[in-house]
Amino acid sequence: MYLSEMLTRVQSQEELEEIMAVIKNSTAVAWHHVNMMGEYEFTKILNNNNLRFDIDEIRDWKYKKMD
Repeated sequence: MYLSEMLTRVQSQEELEEIMAVIKNSTAVAWHHVNMMGEYEFTKILNNNNLRFDIDEIRDWKYKKMD
């Protein structure tokens, strides 16, 4: 969620490419706690109005070249 939130706040193409490179090149050890085989239920999170993250903005974000 933190990385997704960071991507929604990017102001330049250079910054976007830098963040994407860090994500792409990060070690798998950093992701060892993420269960890619499970099912996740986010209903309670999505219905919570006191979130730190803007879920709609994160959900709608698409990677694209910036002007």
